[in-house]
Amino acid sequence: REVADEAAAISFSTGASTDQELTTNYQLVQNAINNYSAGGGTSIDAGIVEGEDELLNGTNATAGASKVMILLSDGQSDETAATDAANDAKNNGIRIVTTALGSADTGLLESVASSPDDAFVAPDPADLDTVYAEIAQIVLAGEQKILSGTMSEVFAELADGEALDGNRQEEGRQPY
Repeated sequence: REVADEAAAISFSTGASTDQELTTNYQLVQNAINNYSAGGGTSIDAGIVEGEDELLNGTNATAGASKVMILLSDGQSDETAATDAANDAKNNGIRIVTTALGSADTGLLESVASSPDDAFVAPDPADLDTVYAEIAQIVLAGEQKILSGTMSEVFAELADGEALDGNRQEEGRQPY
């Protein structure tokens, strides 16, 4: 049986808060997001830590489910703190997709993202609908590009194999 995807809404400024915990009621998530306004600081690390906690330990978090964090920022942030928080989340099996809005630090958001293909740029708020439609296609398809190049380059890269993990929520690698 297919289980509906859950979503949550987390805001960050100088700190972070879970404004809507994980739910299948997307209208509740949209209502929380509609209440957001730009301003204050940009503690990306606080947002990532709060999001990671909700995805892994939230009341409605589903063990073994695919965990994806979609991060939107319109500003600058402490690079070391954001990168450390992102690496911790990624090491706990969370895929991070970023969107740099306007004057945001695109280099930082690219390094926070799980891969270069998971880093998007929206020069203007009007571009967000297009960017999020593209992100939705990628995330809902469940695919993540891990290699690109000519066939011989990809085969050479895969010559030693690719480590797979059946459950990234558990320590070590779990067989399928």
